[in-house]
Amino acid sequence: MNARTDDVITFVGKATLASAARSRIQQGASLVTLPEATPVHEAMQLRADLGRAGIQPFAWVVNQSLAPLEVSRPLLHARQSDEHRFIEEARRETERFAIAPWLTQEPTGAEGLRHLTADFIAAASEES
Repeated sequence: MNARTDDVITFVGKATLASAARSRIQQGASLVTLPEATPVHEAMQLRADLGRAGIQPFAWVVNQSLAPLEVSRPLLHARQSDEHRFIEEARRETERFAIAPWLTQEPTGAEGLRHLTADFIAAASEES
């Protein structure tokens, strides 16, 4: 731990610090999973574990999904079809849900993040 963290623990106290951390986590932690059986079911177990600790995830994100993409190859189409049931399992776990498509290039830096989140932000703006 650094000096600043030690100061926080000294002045706030461990119980209060844990409560503050839990509050901060409730406001912004998201569960990110892949559209496959094991990752979705492990994320569901993690959500249950977090719930027992009084922490509720802000949202769920299904990452690297073929579902929102147009695919033409039979293998990709089969995988896309398989994803739907796991996406629905994840969607039932939360009110806040997003699907991040499989990308050909990894988003890096601030510009990559802006590009990746542009559709999510636009959709959220339309809802409000």
